[in-house]
Amino acid sequence: MRFEDLVGQDHVARTLGNAIQTGRVAHAFLFTGVRGVGKTTSARILAKALNCLGDPATTPPGTDPGPTVTPCLKCTACLEIAAGAQARSSYHQGGPRRPRAGPADLLRAEPP
Repeated sequence: MRFEDLVGQDHVARTLGNAIQTGRVAHAFLFTGVRGVGKTTSARILAKALNCLGDPATTPPGTDPGPTVTPCLKCTACLEIAAGAQARSSYHQGGPRRPRAGPADLLRAEPP
């Protein structure tokens, strides 16, 4: 999935795409909203865009094309993010039924 595939969140896709194109990507993003508005989908698309290694068939080994608005969806990074197995991106679910965790608890929970 890419930014152009995001339905109903044109403003989010445009803002994140512009940030990547201009090289002004923030150090952290907080996606908020009610259930079903596309928070997790937007975060995964952003993670793919920032971590994409390029299409293995066309990108020379050992090169890093850098952040792109159009991730290849074929490289190792894109496939891991799509499967939810990417270690460099983290997802913290909050809600009324979840016990509150302090910053120290979140730091301990992060992978090394």
